[in-house]
Amino acid sequence: MFSDIKWHIRSVLDGMRKEQRLSALVFAWTVFCAYWSCHGQYESYLQLYHVRLCAADELIMFQGHWNFGIMLLPVFTFFVMKSSRESLNIQQLLRYRSRKKMFRKQIREGIIYAFIITTVMLTVETVFARTMTESFINWDQIDSLYYSQTGRMEEVSFLVVFGMIFVIYLVKFVQILIFMEALFWCPKYMPALWILLILLAAISSWRFDGYYQFFSVQTASWDSPVKMGGAFLLGILVILAEYSVGVRFIRKIDLYGEMNTGE
Repeated sequence: MFSDIKWHIRSVLDGMRKEQRLSALVFAWTVFCAYWSCHGQYESYLQLYHVRLCAADELIMFQGHWNFGIMLLPVFTFFVMKSSRESLNIQQLLRYRSRKKMFRKQIREGIIYAFIITTVMLTVETVFARTMTESFINWDQIDSLYYSQTGRMEEVSFLVVFGMIFVIYLVKFVQILIFMEALFWCPKYMPALWILLILLAAISSWRFDGYYQFFSVQTASWDSPVKMGGAFLLGILVILAEYSVGVRFIRKIDLYGEMNTGE
């Protein structure tokens, strides 16, 4: 098992190394987006609402449809698509001798991509968020954003908030990447991925309770285990449903014909 995990990690890192220039561009774009999101927010909230933001507040705000859904998620998805485009071929299928096993291999590598990207993205965001605010977390103070939105003060570790946000990001990434991995079996359907990303962002910008708002850590629902746990469990159910539908989808694909025609 551990040897398989090491092999998958090596495969992912090899794919990223082959796209070194793109990797550098994606990292630079992540840095820019994190800076752009955090810059000036502390002063604005202090002047307009008389509250002091902390790094945890900045990370929560960054989950929205604009910062994450429009500016970053499509870029990350394109990066994974380019880096893993050689993960599905005739040789790989002959090696695994099963489409289901091959699909599972793709999903495992997708999870590794999601873990690496989430780690880098949140690390960059945390650096800028902490640099441009006074503390990692201040939810136990009366002039905090948390108190202004909930009317309560809460003693909670920044690492707990960071961990919750990390898990939710990971769930969202895996949801998108499983959909993408299934479409690799029939590339002519790949535009459906970009249509999905556009729809998710459009719905979230139109309705406050859209995809990016629901699958996120929110200050107002922090003390509600039902809301926090419900989003996570529903996210896992979506992943399992995607896997089940994906297995049925790839069984109907003439993979040899798709690859021989170059589609």
